[in-house]
Amino acid sequence: VRKVGERITKLIFPIMEEGLQDGSTSARRGVCYGLSAVLKNVSKQQIVAVLPTLLPAVQSALCDDDESVRIASGELMATLFKGAGDIIQENVLPQILLDINDNRGNAERSLEGLVVMMGVRPTILDAVLPEVTTLPLTPIKAKSLGEIAKAIPPASVHKQLKSFLKPLLSTLTTAEVDETHEAAESAVESIISCIEDDALYDFTSVLVREFDDPKSCLGSAKVVQSFCRTTKLDYQEMVDQLLASIISVFADAEGECLQECWNALNTVVKSIPKESQASHVPSLKDAIKAAREHEKRKRHGGELLVAGFCKPPKALSAALPIYLSGLLTAKSSEIREKAAEGLGELIEVTSLPSLKPALAQITGPLIRILGDRYPWQVKLAILSSIQSLLKKAGLFLKPFVPQLQTTFLKSLNDAASEVREKAAENLGFLAQLTLRIDQLVKDLLNTIRTCSPSVKEACITALGGVVYNGPKAKLSAAVITQSGEDLRGLVTDDEESSDVQRRAAFALGQFGARCSGEELKSLLSSVGGEPSERNMITFNSLLEHALDKLQGAGVFPNCLQLIQQWSKSKDQDVKAKAGEACGIILLKESAGEALPSLRSLSPCIPKLLDPENNSEVLIKTMDGLTKVADKDFGLLDPAFASDLLQLLSNLLEVQSSGPAKMATEDLVGSCLGIAAGAEKAFDNLNGLAQVAPAVKHQVNLALLKKVATRRNNK
Repeated sequence: VRKVGERITKLIFPIMEEGLQDGSTSARRGVCYGLSAVLKNVSKQQIVAVLPTLLPAVQSALCDDDESVRIASGELMATLFKGAGDIIQENVLPQILLDINDNRGNAERSLEGLVVMMGVRPTILDAVLPEVTTLPLTPIKAKSLGEIAKAIPPASVHKQLKSFLKPLLSTLTTAEVDETHEAAESAVESIISCIEDDALYDFTSVLVREFDDPKSCLGSAKVVQSFCRTTKLDYQEMVDQLLASIISVFADAEGECLQECWNALNTVVKSIPKESQASHVPSLKDAIKAAREHEKRKRHGGELLVAGFCKPPKALSAALPIYLSGLLTAKSSEIREKAAEGLGELIEVTSLPSLKPALAQITGPLIRILGDRYPWQVKLAILSSIQSLLKKAGLFLKPFVPQLQTTFLKSLNDAASEVREKAAENLGFLAQLTLRIDQLVKDLLNTIRTCSPSVKEACITALGGVVYNGPKAKLSAAVITQSGEDLRGLVTDDEESSDVQRRAAFALGQFGARCSGEELKSLLSSVGGEPSERNMITFNSLLEHALDKLQGAGVFPNCLQLIQQWSKSKDQDVKAKAGEACGIILLKESAGEALPSLRSLSPCIPKLLDPENNSEVLIKTMDGLTKVADKDFGLLDPAFASDLLQLLSNLLEVQSSGPAKMATEDLVGSCLGIAAGAEKAFDNLNGLAQVAPAVKHQVNLALLKKVATRRNNK
């Protein structure tokens, strides 16, 4: 070409243009290579001169039916780009993109031509992406994103990751399972295959941001699964971020989105090497705690459950491997403690149907670890988790009762008081399931007679819980009577420590729920005399544990008279117990549709809420009333509520700050139904006809908003 000159060159181009339309595949392929050779040896001016007639033929070759022709046209296009790249981009690219966007009959061939162009000149990506990413995606546009990603260097994909992924994530979230959806899934896999180590952070960031909105995270959940299944990269540094993001929507996601998010969590956890699982315990624990807090803020009443750990089949299997690995294999005691705590928190937010399939998988390791020599913090966390199991799935733990009972009894002798106390509580819960309840009570009585004072305290707590919770039909009268006698002896024995005496006094109230009617009357008579600390502890414990029995025995009016008498006392400790007693009775009665004792106890309230009383009296009284009002403020008679608000208004006038003031404000809010919001509570206040104007001035909307905010932050 260099030798023959420009005159002959002008004759060659038309011949070759015709050759690109030849019916023979080999001819078209040969022409592409020939043209490429010619163009490499002519000037830029000559290339520009023939472009108007040459471009249509080249474009046709790019979209040829035969792959070998398209490959050959790629070499031709590379040569053209070197000589007249801008002109090529302005004239060929728009038509190819138009074919793809309009989904024309030759769209597939146009896409293949585009891929050839992208391979030759990746810099046209900025011009191409806006055209193929506009929503809604069609199958060919979704496919083009994957094909383009494979055609250009990974570094070019990395720079535009968000542009590649966002339309695909949106399509996977909103599209039905059809051709477009399948094309989007395939494109995602192609993009994932292009991602290298230095783009992992950016890729993960795009995915996790989608979990900020539970309604639009379906696509991201699917992509997380695809990524974990197909990538060969080491993404373990990103696991904690993925865990936190996925679990963050467990309280809000629904239907298919919830299921796919759970699948994503399951896929991520399964991808973690077993030897590394324990290291992710803190992140998993924090994520579940955050989901629980979110669920707590949005609901009012009812069991606090997180949907993601309740609805999918085997809901706990996604999180359990990490916790169990932390519990059984972690070298750090701190991680073991967090794993045990995390298990307890997970149990609390899981429904019973979802928990049942995992009971054996959870309970066995907890018992086994508790028997080993670990710091008391680990043991306490394990005992707390077992307590959560007992509360939620007690009856289904019957196969483990012998092991649990042995473990708890052994823990009563632990050096740490925290472990002893939790073991004592657990024995009380376990009593409902224990078959040989009489023998357990006898064992505890024998231990109490011979053990050290510190162990004795825990054993007394356990005894009270076992007697109170044990099946009535299996507890013999003789054993119950013996328990009462031993407890009375401990209460009155001045050689015992005051802590032991107080524990025994409380346990006597639990004994009162199981003893005979005559024993109950005798017990009430003995504690109704001198208002000593121990007598008042037993009395309030009787109200808490044996209220129905007191009413059935016909001695409940005596209890009300005793409270009225104590509320007039000059002794602040006696008054505090009277305030506590009022709260116990009214809270018990609030389970029904009325508060029958409110009339009898109403005269006590002004005496107990006198500003001259100390903070303990005020707080004890108000805490009980707050719990009643929180349960159903409508149970409070309007006249009583008005009088109570007047008393509280008087307190607010003289209080400056501190726990008593907060308790006063909380009770004000509860009396007005603050759970429904500050504005609604304010409306309820204005609806009380008997409330004095001064009260309405003191109890204003600003105060109620402060109370509502404080409650929401708890």
